[in-house]
Amino acid sequence: MTIIKPKKHSQYLKFFIITFLILFLGAIFYIDEYNHSANLRYQLENLKKSIVQVQEKNADLKNELFKVIDPNRLNALAQEKGLTLERHPQYFGFNQ
Repeated sequence: MTIIKPKKHSQYLKFFIITFLILFLGAIFYIDEYNHSANLRYQLENLKKSIVQVQEKNADLKNELFKVIDPNRLNALAQEKGLTLERHPQYFGFNQ
């Protein structure tokens, strides 16, 4: 058998090689982008969990603060220390 047009077959080969390379590079790009988006989703979930933990800690600290500055507790502490509540306090001032 004699091949009359050998260049015709090499053009098909070039077309298939180029198509395969484009598909291969596209697949690699797709996998890389998917990995980046999966990593970002994982980091986002971790950040959400840490935000919830910080909010819980903030609520606990606020509860402790409100316990410390409770007016009933402050009045009892003032009576224990012998302090009195002045209705009309006079503050330090400068006379001109």
